[in-house]
Amino acid sequence: MKSKLGIEVSMKLYIIGKRQKWLAEQCGCTKQYISKLFHGRSKPSIEMSEKIAEAIGISASEIRKLALEIA
Repeated sequence: MKSKLGIEVSMKLYIIGKRQKWLAEQCGCTKQYISKLFHGRSKPSIEMSEKIAEAIGISASEIRKLALEIA
């Protein structure tokens, strides 16, 4: 089951026509790490929140807020 972060970022990726693998490449991490974030098994650091936000065009504070919410 996806976390709130996973749901929102997945929707944004769908809108821009990208996948988790692309996001991982943009953030300099593995697809497995992105999957852990999406499923709530890991929380992004401030640095990773900024990278994700820049890649998909939303604020880093929104990423951090979503990471704390439960779907």
